[in-house]
Amino acid sequence: MLIQETHNPKASVSPVTTISMSSLVLFLREVLREVPGWLLWFGVFLPVTLLLIQIMVYLNWKLKEGNLTCLLYLSKNGSRYFQNISLWLKRLRN
Repeated sequence: MLIQETHNPKASVSPVTTISMSSLVLFLREVLREVPGWLLWFGVFLPVTLLLIQIMVYLNWKLKEGNLTCLLYLSKNGSRYFQNISLWLKRLRN
């Protein structure tokens, strides 16, 4: 069966793209029928979610550590404002 191409100025997707996308959809549909649900949840979704949460916690920890280091460095230079902040942060850490 041949696909007839018609000139449609409003169409933004070429016929080749629609054919490949529909084959991709068919492929994914077949894969999802064959793969059990528990494998998708515990083998794909859960590890990826836990990894993303771990990365966010690590980056948040590093960001706080960098801010504390910056404030403690500035407080050593003699600024009274930063000395008060560093004392307040030290109390929070304890």
